[in-house]
Amino acid sequence: GVLTIEGRIDFQKYEGLQPVYGEYNVGPYRRNFRISSQIDQNKITAEMRDGVITLTLPKAEAAKPRRIAVV
Repeated sequence: GVLTIEGRIDFQKYEGLQPVYGEYNVGPYRRNFRISSQIDQNKITAEMRDGVITLTLPKAEAAKPRRIAVV
């Protein structure tokens, strides 16, 4: 029920540059998020592109809306 993201920021490749904004300092970081039971935890994916993490948390089948035919 908890999604944990861990990482480490290493500014060595940016030596001599000053960051405009930094959420974390150099070193390890960790974030925890509670995940609803309506999320299919086996299908969670993560992608990092240009320093941005994109998480995809698909709904579980039981949580998806369904259509009921009215006769």
